[in-house]
Amino acid sequence: MAAGSHNMHTPYLSVPSPQPSPKGRGGLHKDIMRHIILLSLLVLLPACSPLANMTPPEVQLVNIRPGSITVFQTEGEVILKVLNSNAQPITVTGATYEIIIGDAHIGRALSNEKLEIPAYSAADQHCTLYISNLMMLNRMRTLLEQPKITYAIRGSMRVTTAEGKTGSLSTQSAGELNAVNDE
Repeated sequence: MAAGSHNMHTPYLSVPSPQPSPKGRGGLHKDIMRHIILLSLLVLLPACSPLANMTPPEVQLVNIRPGSITVFQTEGEVILKVLNSNAQPITVTGATYEIIIGDAHIGRALSNEKLEIPAYSAADQHCTLYISNLMMLNRMRTLLEQPKITYAIRGSMRVTTAEGKTGSLSTQSAGELNAVNDE
C-alpha cells in the first residue's frame, strides 16, 4: 500500500458456526430429569421429618414474674402451660419463645428444662424471660391507652417422642388482657 492510502477493508464479526452439544440430546434429557427429581425431593423432604405427623404443642401464658431489673433489661420468669394433644408422650429438651405485646417484640423466653408431657396432657414450663426495657418504654404509653392489650407467643421446641424421634416443632398462641380501670 502506498503512503497515505487507507485500508478499505470493512472489519467483520466472526460468528462461530453452531456446534452440537457435547452432551447430545440424551444429556439434555438427563439434565431435565435431574432437575425434576431435585424439585420433587425439596417438596417431599419436609413430609419425611421425624415429627411430620405430630400436632405441635399448644402454649398458654400462665404467669410472669419479674426478677432483676437494670436500665436496659428486665430478667424474670414466664410460666407457660404446654399442652400435648398427641397420642404419644413427648419430652421437650429446649425451647425459645418470642414475646410480643401489641405489635412489638419486647423480649424472649428461653428454657433448657427437660419437660416430660404424657399423651393428651399438659405441664408447666418455666422459662427465663429477657425483656428489653427500651422496647417496653416505647410501647408503654400506647399500651396504657388501649382498652385491651394483645399479646402473642411464637416459639420453637426441641421435642423427642417415646420412639426416640427428635426434631423441632413450632408453636404460637395469642390472647388479650383487659386494661386496668380505676372506675
